[in-house]
Amino acid sequence: MPLLPFTRRLLASALLIGAVSADAGVIAASITRYNDTFQTLLRESMESSAERRGHEIFVGDAEDNSELQLEQLAGYANLDVDALIVILVDSSPAYVQKVIDIASPKHIPLVLLNRKPGIDPLPDGVVYVGSNDTEAGTLEMEELARLANYQGKVALLRGPDNHPAAIARTRMVKDVISKYPDMSLVVEDAALWRRNLALSKTTEWLNAGKDFNIIAANNDEMAIGAIMAIKDAGKDPKDYLIGGVDATRDALQAMADGQLDVTVLQDARGQGKGAVSAAVNMLNGNSVDSVIMVPFKLVTPDNVERFKY
Repeated sequence: MPLLPFTRRLLASALLIGAVSADAGVIAASITRYNDTFQTLLRESMESSAERRGHEIFVGDAEDNSELQLEQLAGYANLDVDALIVILVDSSPAYVQKVIDIASPKHIPLVLLNRKPGIDPLPDGVVYVGSNDTEAGTLEMEELARLANYQGKVALLRGPDNHPAAIARTRMVKDVISKYPDMSLVVEDAALWRRNLALSKTTEWLNAGKDFNIIAANNDEMAIGAIMAIKDAGKDPKDYLIGGVDATRDALQAMADGQLDVTVLQDARGQGKGAVSAAVNMLNGNSVDSVIMVPFKLVTPDNVERFKY
């Protein structure tokens, strides 16, 4: 089978890897999408953390393609990298096992980052670093409910329906809404974490005359897409209560501008740093917990200055 372009570039990088100091471990990573805002923060955190520790790191873009990601990882393993960090394209048990089967025969420490794997417990030599997404959905919706005086009509923008984070955040948003008799979920749809799709979905709702005054999005990119749709419709985002998750740079700016009411910090710096720390500890033979959780933090206009990048 002909090599994908990434593999050709990867094999060409073998000389670079060979040039790294023998004292420095080489970490290779594969992330789902380079053009995802939150994963960009994760990548930047991993790169800076590895640099501070004196290790070389190579980060590949899987382009939301499971075949490409598996090829990337096999290429890294064939180059005998010292550790692997992976944001899974697919978190199903079968796919996770394929990823493990690439690292395990060569005893390469494997860190699964951000997207919760569908295997529990994880085998030796495999660590998960992430956050508890039930916390994110609960924190977001409880604050939106409080701001609305526990009454109002909610529109929900979901992430991918097969993504563990989207599933957990959606479930908790709905659980919070169900607690309050004067709150209801009136419309929902999947916008796949993406700003442009959320803009399109929200525009459709507004054009159809859907009646809502609260928007709960599974992430900030979708919340920002909703804000854009509201503005495009000639309405004022300040007439709605709008929440997201991640506390990205753009979200914090939207909050400072008075357009976003709630976000929840998914600590990209903490997760990226934690993944590199776990990888380095494992390649050095140190014991590491199989699950490392980085807590979420509620961000509001009252404390937003503390979270500016």
